[in-house]
Amino acid sequence: MFLRTMTTWLTAAAVSAPFFLTTMMSMPDRAQAKVDFSGKRIVWIVPSREGGGSDNVTRAFSKFFQQYLPGNPSIVVRNIPGTGGIPGQNTFWQQDKGDGLMLITMSTSQIMNQILGNKAVKYDVTKYKTVLALPQGTFIYAHPSTGVKSADDIRKLIDSGKAYRFGGNGPTSTELRLMISWHLLGVKIKPLWGMSRGKARQAFMRGETDVNFDGAGTFLKKVQPLVKKNEAIPLFAFGIQNDDDKFVRDPTAPEVPHFNEVYEKIHGKKLSGPVRDAWEALFNIGVMTSKSVNLGPKVSQEIYDVYVDAAKKMFKDPKFKKIKEKRIGVYDVLFGKAADRRVQKSATPDAATRKWIKAYLKKHHDVDVDI
Repeated sequence: MFLRTMTTWLTAAAVSAPFFLTTMMSMPDRAQAKVDFSGKRIVWIVPSREGGGSDNVTRAFSKFFQQYLPGNPSIVVRNIPGTGGIPGQNTFWQQDKGDGLMLITMSTSQIMNQILGNKAVKYDVTKYKTVLALPQGTFIYAHPSTGVKSADDIRKLIDSGKAYRFGGNGPTSTELRLMISWHLLGVKIKPLWGMSRGKARQAFMRGETDVNFDGAGTFLKKVQPLVKKNEAIPLFAFGIQNDDDKFVRDPTAPEVPHFNEVYEKIHGKKLSGPVRDAWEALFNIGVMTSKSVNLGPKVSQEIYDVYVDAAKKMFKDPKFKKIKEKRIGVYDVLFGKAADRRVQKSATPDAATRKWIKAYLKKHHDVDVDI
């Protein structure tokens, strides 16, 4: 009886084994089986006008995401301009269904608006799932009429006692990190608010302002020609943080010292305490997460993984590498969890940092913020 039972079991197993193995071999990866964008249309929101930095990067990315996302979906870029990028972010937050058919490009101003308690903000970037984050260096330069000839002459700006003219959008916009940097160095600044970055640069070129700043891409393209003609003097960059969070010089122009170098040289000590935390928080927002690509909080882990995988494949594509050099530069891009951690760090300054920023804005700009 026992032998008959064993014979029957072995025979059944032998018959079923090929079917079992064939079935297992033909089963697709679970994530790939669940996520298929065939015949789908993805809406990629850019919370700014066409032709800007975020728009240019997004349109370059979209062509390659179409290629590397499963099912090769069509991607439509939708520009939703508005103050500080808030309308576009609010639209994404309200309309995203978590099915992976909507994503958004985020930049500095949208994180700033949330941190500073702008009442128009309806979104929460801390709940986004970041696919990739793009660092973008910041370079500060002066007009030769100030008398400086290099970064070594910043002390002249401090000792002069003059207030140097500086154009920008406003004290709670991306210029906040610059105003705090000047304050920490001891340089007096007379802000002229109501200017976009482009208009501020034009005012600088006309000699209407004394100091200015730009992102690395714009600095290389539009400011370096001025430097060569001695019409702009690089003073310092914000630098970059490496994997160990150590500040190093910006790889775009390594001959320019970073802010912490300049601060230590002027004051004879390192930046420390709550003020350092406040400066670093704004540095992370403006430099390390200058731009990022994000999915909404409702997407599944499978969808998130598929997007991160597509982003990594895109950056390995030889055709895309040429675009990266022009649009992004030499910076290392963060993907997936590493990118998400950096955005979270940018968007969640601690209580002491918030308190310091709030006090600074009230004392020096008479601005009340709810943070």
